[in-house]
Order: sequence, then structure tokens, then C-alpha cells
Amino acid sequence: MSHGRVLSALRALACAAVLALTSASTLAADQGVLLRDGDRLTAEILPGDEDAFDLNVAEGGELRITVAAARGSSLIPELRLHQPSGAEFDTALLIDRMGTAAPRVHRFAIPAGQTGRWQLRVTGAGGTAGPYSVTARIRVPHAVRSRRLML
Repeated sequence: MSHGRVLSALRALACAAVLALTSASTLAADQGVLLRDGDRLTAEILPGDEDAFDLNVAEGGELRITVAAARGSSLIPELRLHQPSGAEFDTALLIDRMGTAAPRVHRFAIPAGQTGRWQLRVTGAGGTAGPYSVTARIRVPHAVRSRRLML
């Protein structure tokens, strides 16, 4: 093999490696911290930051989430909820106390066909920042509980 062909092959291999690494980091950025039923985690939002939390929920199950800024924090949490498809779920009627230091997603039943990884994304409204906690309550549907299936 000529020197030119070896260099071309090495360049192609290097490009493929860069693309693979870029794709892997993009996927990792989409994954959040896993929240399970009863979990209460603490985190901190920095200016321009977005935190992501993953929740595995089955259709017919129920989900309730509370986010609360730490005492003395200037953070006003803003919440967005994404379905397993990645589409943003319309939470207009589900989120109570939006614009305060402690918004929450009311308990709601997961719609049919929406079993999978839901994702809560938290940002600071108006550029606010600070520490906060997030609590999840996930109720597994009876059909899943009785079969002892894992999500």
C-alpha cells in the first residue's frame, strides 16, 4: 500500500472516531440522573444550566414530582417534562406554583402507549440560580406490580 493511501486511510479512521465520540457524547447529554420512587436528590442550577432527571414509568402508572429551591436560594425553578419519544409533554394544567421557589407536577396517570423513560428538565427562570431538591413519587400500575416486572 502506498504512503498516500495509508495517510488517507488513517484520516478516514480519525474522522470516524471523532464522529463516534461526538455521537456518544450527544447521547450521554440526553441522559439524566435516574430518579426512583421516593428519591429526594439535591442539586444546583448555575446560570444558563439545565439539569435532567430520568423516571422510568409504565402506562397507567402515576407520577408526582416536587422541586424546591433551598432556603435562601434565589432560584426560581422552571420545569419541563418530556415523554419517552422526546417530545415535550404539555404540563400547563399539571404544574402548580410555577414561578415560585417550589413548583410541583401534580400526580397524573401516564397515558397509554407512553411506557418508558420520562425526563424532567429543570432550569432557573429568568437566569436565577442556586441549590434545590427534587422529589419523585412513582406509582407502578397494578398489572406491572402483580407480574413483578422491572422497568
